[in-house]
Amino acid sequence: MIVREIKQLVYDPYEESVWLEKLEQLNRYTNMPIGSFDEMKYGMNYDYYNTFRSTLTPASGFQSVTFRWIEIYCTRLENLVNEEGKKSLTLLQFEEKYLDRLIAMANKTQGSTLEDKVLNMPNCSDTLRAKLKEFDHLYNVVWPLVHLETAQHYLDLKNKNKAATGGNDWKKYLHTKFQQRKFFPTLWNNDVITNWENKQ
Repeated sequence: MIVREIKQLVYDPYEESVWLEKLEQLNRYTNMPIGSFDEMKYGMNYDYYNTFRSTLTPASGFQSVTFRWIEIYCTRLENLVNEEGKKSLTLLQFEEKYLDRLIAMANKTQGSTLEDKVLNMPNCSDTLRAKLKEFDHLYNVVWPLVHLETAQHYLDLKNKNKAATGGNDWKKYLHTKFQQRKFFPTLWNNDVITNWENKQ
């Protein structure tokens, strides 16, 4: 649902009023999985959670191709690049399956991401800026952190520090301090960018 709304903004011209409607929808959609983590965290015991997460192996939700689509539609590629260590088997398999398609998609959206559209708007209102920042914050700060808190709740439970389902260093993978993903960096001041993980 998020991809559908974003694609319409990327490929079709809309008045600001439509942007506001669609961003409101994007924020509602993003709040849905954020709220679902409380249900998981407080609605499952340790054994039930581990049965549930074993069905995800070797995948990770945040490693899914849908997340990469959203990122490519939303912002320029330089905002998605971070220091990378040795690639995990999961990442290598992911690249083997999706890399060509993602490169083609990135080429197609170059210059027309949501960020590009906003940068080229002659009169972007304060209301629209606020909605864009809300989406950026929800997607790149709140969602990963609530995911991290839920993972910590279970994976550190009983002094057990299990590997993530995607085979990554999940504490670094999920923590916004390490990822520093921002869709609309020009809308934030330098202090917020420096302390991105603490953005409220």
